[in-house]
Amino acid sequence: MRHVSLLTIPCHSDIVFMEQKKRKNSTSYSRSFSHIPVCLPYTGSCPTCEAPAPPTYTMIRENSLFCKLIRIKSSSKALFDSFMKGFRPELQTCPCCGARGSCSIHAYYGRSLVDFIGGVPVRHSLCIMRLVCTCAHTHAILPDFIIPYSGYGLFFLLRVLAEYFLRLSTVERLCERFSITLSQLRRWLDLFRVQKEEWLGALSSIEASGISFLKALLTQAVYSDFASAFVRRFAKSFLQSHQNPAPYCQQVFGP
Repeated sequence: MRHVSLLTIPCHSDIVFMEQKKRKNSTSYSRSFSHIPVCLPYTGSCPTCEAPAPPTYTMIRENSLFCKLIRIKSSSKALFDSFMKGFRPELQTCPCCGARGSCSIHAYYGRSLVDFIGGVPVRHSLCIMRLVCTCAHTHAILPDFIIPYSGYGLFFLLRVLAEYFLRLSTVERLCERFSITLSQLRRWLDLFRVQKEEWLGALSSIEASGISFLKALLTQAVYSDFASAFVRRFAKSFLQSHQNPAPYCQQVFGP
């Protein structure tokens, strides 16, 4: 049975939060996950207040990387189009009410995603599908190679991190090659180190170098197993820098 990680976010969609992010001048990326609340099942009301919850927007994290990442030769855009071509909305189960076959296509919204193809960064335009259930809740469909609230794809970030740890060039040339700023690179490195320690534990993280941890991710037989486990454990996706709007509820769900 395929497992799907469900990220329930009341009142906020992925694209709305992306626009909020653009208005921020700086963001702290080296925060721990100790403040994340315990995930609660959806009850129809916000877990942190007594007032009834408004209609819920759900980010459905679909597992799509059922192989080693080093074997993937396609672009993020090609993978996204291939995944969505075989996606069956009518077979989905609503994470809020639990009804199977009650979802239908509600709308689409656009978002961009930077990939690295042929030695240069390439910006793709993606059309994200949003489903609506008969219970009035809507759900955006995001395969796991799309990092929530980030304009850069998973493969792009992992490529940058790999070249940094392998010391293939100077930091300045690395930033120029990927068209990123030095401050952006530092934020990604801080985020990677924090999440590496959270996943491995403080002592094991000290013993494991950045490149060894990265190699383990790239050569894991089924990357989606790690991605799903990370979401279940920390209530956010791997390499996701921005916190999810609260209150929210997360659970692992098998359609």
